[in-house]
Amino acid sequence: MTDFALVDDDQQLHVRDGAWKPELGPEGFDRVPLHPGAGITAFVNDCGFRLPDRYPRNILGALIAIRLGAHIRPLAGPVVFTGWNPAGCGSEIRPLNPADIQSLTAIHADFTAALNGTHHNQAWAGKVLAAADQLRSMPTPTITLIGGL
Repeated sequence: MTDFALVDDDQQLHVRDGAWKPELGPEGFDRVPLHPGAGITAFVNDCGFRLPDRYPRNILGALIAIRLGAHIRPLAGPVVFTGWNPAGCGSEIRPLNPADIQSLTAIHADFTAALNGTHHNQAWAGKVLAAADQLRSMPTPTITLIGGL
C-alpha cells in the first residue's frame, strides 16, 4: 500500500511510500481536516505562513483539500494527503488505498487542466480560476489571543 500523496511547491502530485513528515519541513506539521466521508486527511507545515520565502502558497494543494471538504483557506508549502480513520486504534493515520490514489490523481489532473486553460468544461474551469485567484489574494490566516481567558 502507498503511504501518502504529496502536492509539492511546484504543484506536482507525487505518490510515495515511507515517512511523510519530513516532506513538510523541519518546523512541524498541522492537520487540515477534510470531510469525514473522504477517508483522507491533509497535513501542512505548521509554520508555512510565517516563512513565505521557504513555503509559498500551494494553490493546487489547497484546491484539492477544499474539494475534499476542507474550509476555504490558503495553504502554504507542500501538502501531504494520507488515509484517515477517525475511529482508528492507536493512530487515525493510515496508508492511502488504490481508490484514494485514483481519486487524488483525477482531482489533481482536473484542477491542473482548469488552471492551464485546457479543461473541457470551461464554465467549471472559470470557477476554479476564480477560486485560485481568491486563494492567492486571501490574507494570511491569523489567530487572535484574548488575554485573561
